[in-house]
Amino acid sequence: MKKVLSLVMILILSLTACGGKGGGASDDPNLGKYIGEEYSGDGSNWFSLSEIFDEGESYIELKDGGKGVFCLGGDATDIKWTLESDGTLKLTRDSLESNGTLKDGMITLTDLWGNDEVTITFRKEGGSEAAATGDALLDWWNGDWYGWWKMSGCSGGYEDMEGEWWDVCGSIDIGADKTGTVKLWDEDYSKDDPMAEASVTLSAAGTGEHGTLTSESGYFTDVDLEHADWIIDPGLEDYEDLIRIDGWYESGDDEFYYEIYLRPWGTSWDDMAEDSWPALYSSWYVPLIEAGKSMPDAVGADMPANSGNAGAAAGTSAPDGTGIVTEEQVQKGYVWMNEVNNNIFDTTYEEIADYFGVEGKFVKEEYSDHMKRNQRYYKWISKDNENHFIYVNFAEEEPNVFTVSAFNTSGFSGTEAIEKYLDTVKAEAAEADKAAVASEGTKDFSATVTQFAHDDVLVKITAKIPKSGWSYDEKKKCLVENDDPTAFGAGAIDFEVRAKVEDFDYYKNDFENYQDIADRKIGGITFHGRTYKYIGYDWIEYVAQIDDGRALSIGLRKLDCAPGTAPDVILSSMTIK
Repeated sequence: MKKVLSLVMILILSLTACGGKGGGASDDPNLGKYIGEEYSGDGSNWFSLSEIFDEGESYIELKDGGKGVFCLGGDATDIKWTLESDGTLKLTRDSLESNGTLKDGMITLTDLWGNDEVTITFRKEGGSEAAATGDALLDWWNGDWYGWWKMSGCSGGYEDMEGEWWDVCGSIDIGADKTGTVKLWDEDYSKDDPMAEASVTLSAAGTGEHGTLTSESGYFTDVDLEHADWIIDPGLEDYEDLIRIDGWYESGDDEFYYEIYLRPWGTSWDDMAEDSWPALYSSWYVPLIEAGKSMPDAVGADMPANSGNAGAAAGTSAPDGTGIVTEEQVQKGYVWMNEVNNNIFDTTYEEIADYFGVEGKFVKEEYSDHMKRNQRYYKWISKDNENHFIYVNFAEEEPNVFTVSAFNTSGFSGTEAIEKYLDTVKAEAAEADKAAVASEGTKDFSATVTQFAHDDVLVKITAKIPKSGWSYDEKKKCLVENDDPTAFGAGAIDFEVRAKVEDFDYYKNDFENYQDIADRKIGGITFHGRTYKYIGYDWIEYVAQIDDGRALSIGLRKLDCAPGTAPDVILSSMTIK
C-alpha cells in the first residue's frame, strides 16, 4: 500500500505541476466532469481513491477549447487536453504530460515511473454510458434528469398530503444491451440513498423517436416495482425532452397515485407555464446551470455563492451570522433534522438557530411566484471544512414567521452521519424533552375511542399531557406531538379498539424488524410490548385484552419512550375504562 501511495503522489505532483489546453468543440459529447474512482500500482490490485483521500474531491473536468481541471484530494490545477480519434487522451502543462484513454465514459490514466506503473480511473458523471455512444436512442436517455413529482388520490396515512409535490433529480444509465438502471431522489433523499431505483429495459418501439423505457424490478420508496409498473413513452408528452413516470403506491391502507415529470439536466423549462416548473427551478436549478455546474447528488445542494440575492442580507430584515459550527455539530444537526425532530417542517428559523447556537449564514431571500410565498436560504457550515454544510430553505407561511420547507447536506454523507450519531442525538433530544416537561408541567387529557363500525364498543382514556406541544386528532384517534393535530410528519400516540388482541396482527406479516419488548403496566393493565417498522414508520406498540369484548392498542409512531420524556409521562399517567 505504501508503495502504491508513493506512486500515486508522484503522478499527482506531475500533474499539479502541469495544466492545459487542446482541441475541442462546444458540442463535444466528451466534455464534462469525470469522478475519480480507483487506482492501482501494479495493474492487478485496485483500491478506492477514498482510501488515501479522506477529504476533497478527485476528478478531471474536460472543458471546451481543450481547457480543463485536474483535481486529486481537493488539490486542483488547470490543464490542457487533447483527444485522438482512437481514444488516446493527453493531459499537459508546459512540458509535463500524463497519458491515458477516454472510452465509454471512463478516463484511464497510466504513467510509467521506473519499472512501476500507476493507473487511476475516472468515470463520467451519470455513468459509463454518459458519454456519447453513437446510438441515438441511448444518447437521448442516458445522463442526469431534473423535474418534480406529485401525489394525488391519497388515503390512509397519506390522506393529508393530497396534491403535495417536490423537486426530484434522477440518473439514467442504460448499456449497449438496452438494459440499465433509473435512480430518482427528491428533497428527502440523495443519489446514494434514492427514493426509487428501477431496473429497466429500453425498446425502440413507441409513439416517438425515443422509444419506450419499461421497469422490470426495483422499488419506489418502500414498495416493490415489477415488470411494466413503469412504461415511459416520451412520444406521448406534449413537450420535447420530457418524460413522465406514473404509478400507484399501495401499502396496507395507505395509497396514492404518483406522477413524476423529468427533463435532461440543463434543459430550459421556459416553454412551459411557470406553474409547471419545479419549485426550486428559478432559485436553485437556473443558477447552477448558469454557473456551469453539474447536477449535485442532493436536491438544493451546491448553490452558487453569487446566485440570486446571495449575500444581500444588509438590505433585508433577515437575520445573518457566520453559520460556523463544528463538523460534529453539522452532522449531528442533520441527524436531528432528518431523524429525530418529527416537527421539522414546523420548526422556525429561530429554533434552528437556537439548536446550532449560532445565526445561520444568510444566502438570499426571494419571493417564489411558483409557491406564492417569501423564502429565505441559510447555511450552517463546518469550521473544519467549508464544503461541509447544511443548506436550509425557510418559507414564510405566516407574516414574519419562517419555517423549514426543505434541507440538504453538502460535502458529507447523511447516511454515515446517521450511523455515527443517531443514538447520541436521540439521547440528547430525550434529555431536552425531559427538561421541558419538568419545567412546563402537564394538563388533563381525556378521549373516548370506539371500535370501527361499532360505536357501542368504546374505551375511555385519561392522561396527563404537556401543557403545550401536543394535541388530539379526533378523526384519527391519536395524540399528536404538535399543537396542530394535522401537522405532517409529527410523532403520535395512536389508539385503536378491537374485539380481541389477535385482531391487531392482521398486517403482522408486513411488519419489518419485529421484536418483542418488555411488557408495561398502563392504567393497572399489563400490556404486551413490541417494536417494528410498518408503512414507513417506526412503531412501539402496546396491546392488551381489557375484557371479553374489548382489546386496546396504544401505538407510539415515530416516538421513543425514554423515562421522563413526554411519551413516558403520558403512558405512566394514563387510566383506561
